[in-house]
This record gives sequence, C-alpha cells and structure tokens, in this order.
Amino acid sequence: MQIWAVNFSIKRSIVIPFIFILLAPGIAMAQNNEDEERERDSVYTLIYNLLDAAKYTEAHTAVEQALYTYRNDEPFTAALYLAFSDVERVTGNMDIAFDHAHTAEKIIFNQGTNYWNLKKNTVYQRLANLYFESQQYDSAFVYAQKAIYSARDYNMKQYGNMQAQNLPIIGHHYVLQGKYDMAESIYLQAIEINLSMDYICENGNIYEKLSEIKSKELQMKQAVYYAEKAYHIGDSCGYVGYKLAAVNRLVGIYEQFHDYEMVAKTLQLKMKLLEETQLHEQKTRLQEMETEFGTKLKDEENKLLKVVNEEHEKQNRFLTIIIVLSIMTLAMVSLFAMSYRKQRSQILKQKEDVDKLNLLNQKIFSVISHDFKGPMMGIGVLLDMKEKYGMDQETFSNQISTLRNDLSQANLVMDNLLSWSKTELGFSDFEKHTSNVFGVGEEVMAQLRSLIQQKKLSVYNRVAQVNSLPIPPDILKIILRNLLANAIKYSHEQSQIIFEYNNTENAYELRDEGIGMNEQQLNKILSGTTDSRLGTLHESGFGIGLRLVQELVHKYNGRIWIKSIQDKGTSIYFVFN
Repeated sequence: MQIWAVNFSIKRSIVIPFIFILLAPGIAMAQNNEDEERERDSVYTLIYNLLDAAKYTEAHTAVEQALYTYRNDEPFTAALYLAFSDVERVTGNMDIAFDHAHTAEKIIFNQGTNYWNLKKNTVYQRLANLYFESQQYDSAFVYAQKAIYSARDYNMKQYGNMQAQNLPIIGHHYVLQGKYDMAESIYLQAIEINLSMDYICENGNIYEKLSEIKSKELQMKQAVYYAEKAYHIGDSCGYVGYKLAAVNRLVGIYEQFHDYEMVAKTLQLKMKLLEETQLHEQKTRLQEMETEFGTKLKDEENKLLKVVNEEHEKQNRFLTIIIVLSIMTLAMVSLFAMSYRKQRSQILKQKEDVDKLNLLNQKIFSVISHDFKGPMMGIGVLLDMKEKYGMDQETFSNQISTLRNDLSQANLVMDNLLSWSKTELGFSDFEKHTSNVFGVGEEVMAQLRSLIQQKKLSVYNRVAQVNSLPIPPDILKIILRNLLANAIKYSHEQSQIIFEYNNTENAYELRDEGIGMNEQQLNKILSGTTDSRLGTLHESGFGIGLRLVQELVHKYNGRIWIKSIQDKGTSIYFVFN
C-alpha cells in the first residue's frame, strides 16, 4: 500500500508539469487574441469618434491606414470597409460609399453571419439606408427585408432594433406602390416596436407618414389626427424638424380640403416654428463662439505657463552656478509673476466685458425677433392668402385689425427696448425716476386690449392711484407688459386677471385663473432653464419674457417670486426696495 502511494506521488509530480507545458501555448494564444481584439476595438472607435467630430479627412486617413495594417484580417477588413462607406456617405461620395458597402457584403457572405463585432444584418441595414437616401426605393426595400430576416437569429433587442430601423423603409415602399393598407400596417407595427423599446421620439416621423397615407385616402380627420400626434411628439422630444414636418403636412391637408381658415392659422404656427429654429441656431452659434473663445484663452494661458516653466528651468540651472545670480533671477521671476497676474486679470476683465456685450446683443436680437418679425411675416402671409385663395373681405378686415394691433405693440416695444438697453449699458440712473403704478398698469392693459378681448377676459387694475415705484416708467411697462402677456397666454377664456397690492405679501401681485404649474415646472422657470409652453389657444413663444422681467427686477434692487397651483392659476409677486 505504501509502495503504491509513493508511485502515485511520483507520477503526479511528472504528469502535472507536463500538462501545464502542453496547455501553456493555448493560454498564451488566448491572451494574444484578447489583446488583438482590444486593439481592433480601439481602431474602430477612433474612426467613428473622428466622424462624430466632423473630422472627415482624418477619419478617411485612419480607415486607409487600418485597411493596410489589417489587410490579412478579412473579418476586420469587412468592418473597416463598412466604416469607409460611412465616411464617403457623409462627404457626399455616394458611388464610392456603395462600392465599399458591397465589398463588406461580399466578405461577410464568405465569412459567415457573425464574426468580430460585425453582423450580417448590420451590413444589410447600411445598404438599405444608402439606397433609401439615393431614392432607389426598390433596392432599399430588398435590403431592409434582408436586415430584419437575418437579425432573427440574434437576441430580441437586436431583432427589435432591426425592425425599428427598417420597417419605415418597407412602409415607404408600399406607399409608393399605392398599397396604403399594407403601408399603414407596417407603420403601426413600427410604432409598437418603438414604444416597447422606449424609442418614443422616433414615432414622430412615422405618424407624419401615416398622416400622408390618410390624406391620400381622403380621410381628413385621421390625417389631421396623425399629423397632430407627430407635432406633439416633436414638441415633447424637442425635435423642431418633426414639428415643422407635421405643420407642413397640416397645411397640405387643409389646402387639400379647402379649409383656408385653418391654412392661415397653421401657416402662422409654421412661421413661429421657423423663428424658433433661427433663434436656436443663433444660440448654438453663440455657444460655439464662447467655447472657441474659451479654448483660445486656455491656449494662451498654456503658452504663458510654458514660458514661465521654461524660465523656472533656466533659473534652476543658474542657481547651481552662483548665489547672486539666483537672487537676481528670483527677483525677475517675482516681477514676471506680478506682470502675469496683471495681464491675466486684464484678459479675464476683457472677457467679462465681451461676454456681457454678447449677452446684451443676444437678448436684444431675441426680443426684436420675438416682437417684430412675427407682424412682418404676418403681413406677408395675409397678402399671400388674399392673392392665392381669394380671402373674403370680412376675414381680410379682421386679420388687418389684428396685424394693426401687433404693429402698434411692436412700435411700443421698440421704445421700451431702447430704454432697457440703456440700463444694461449703464446709461440710466433709476434713482432719478419714479413710476405711477396704477397709470402704467392702465396703459399696459390698453396695449394688450386685443389679446384680452380675444379670450373675453376680465382684467382688473386694483392698485391705488397714488402708488409709485422708484424705477423708470419704461422699465415698469416692460415688466408689467410681459407679466400680463403671460397671464393672458395661459388663462382660460372668460376667466379673470387681477393686478393689486397684496398686503399679506407686502408686494404687488398679478393673479390669473389659468393652467398654473406643478412644482417641477415652477422650479425650472425660477432657475431660467425652461422654454415657453403653448398657451390655452396654442399661442407659442420663446420663454424670454419672464427671464427679462427677472433680470430687470433684480437690476433695480427688487425681488420677484411666484406661487402657482396646477389647473388653478398663478400669482406673481414683485417688490422694490
């Protein structure tokens, strides 16, 4: 028994190292494969990061270098050709994009359905998009079906993604063939898939397509219903493009069914959306300019810091040579540091001044766009409606009356805007002016009389006639006009608005019985991070009015706060020291 145990121990001591020797190359090979996989992932990620940053030349060069480096790795080469196709597509070279995508298709057909990080359905999806963008809808239809079919072997998420991306292409194919029932069924299926995968915002475009189908089938109510669904999705998701597409669809529907009154209203909404788009682009450009300025400032600081570091290195070398020179160098560094701090302080002060002027310019442009462009474009729409659709005289006269009121208000806003601009630039001394609150309130109510009458509102000015405030009348007009305009906008028809001095709050109060706000909406408004909501008659805006009021009140040593209950109404309070 003891002899067997000894023999077994000897055998085990020989066999285990032998097994390890046999397995060692496989373990090392697996480790090498993981390293190569990470390397390919990093190359692929770099290419698409360059694409996202719109660095198309760098992306093109990176793909070419990778194709040369991995020319013997066919699976990864297919993925690189697909990336190459994306680079050529975004730069407008569609023929070359097709060639690269088909090259990837040939490689993947020979290699199998799944290798590296590339799947067959991904290639088919890319080709479906390319054909669709090139308006070759039959080929797009074929590849969209292939993409969905080849995704069935993968997990449900992959299959759902392929359906969500390709069903709209298939639906469009059926629309072109006049098979509206099949197209509608496909689109509704895509909507359900998007909802199940929480892709709610993607349904905006699909609802617009359904509206197109119903319009062609002469089903006006359904067409309007789907177009309004598309608009609301675009509004909730912040997609102005969806909203514009839905509004254009509504214009076409109302024209098709000769409802010219709704055509006029929808065109006005379209103009407001176009203004919103232009304002958003301007804000984006200002942010880009601010980022660019910040980057340049940082570069200058880095250059200056580099100079300082080089100078310190020189000083350290001199310290090893002679003590006297080190003391002199230290004095020079101190002087240089003082100069650097002074220059940096001047740069920051100049940046602050530039930012202030840019912000003022942005606010002035926003107010001008908000109060002047609308009436001007309204005149153009009215004349176009008169010429194109033969608007009757009564409707034309009513529209002229509304535009006359808008233009009168716009002229008054110009005077107020100039006064406000002077205060922003420090040209006004508010301590030398006072305002009669009752008188200014009456004047503002007269200015907004047409809006008040439109909703049949009861507006009461209960401020004592002797009350006054230590601010210029023009500034108080701007404040009250914006607050009252907001109250009118969110008030229900035949409700009331009251302006009075609240003894409990010790402040002036403007109170309405409108739609109110919940706590989340109220917090966003107070922090200035929300955009304007639609009014009770679908009035739109840009959300600048209340921010302007807040800034003016604070500038004149005042305080403003809001209390609101959803569906009950809103009270806005303000007071000046």
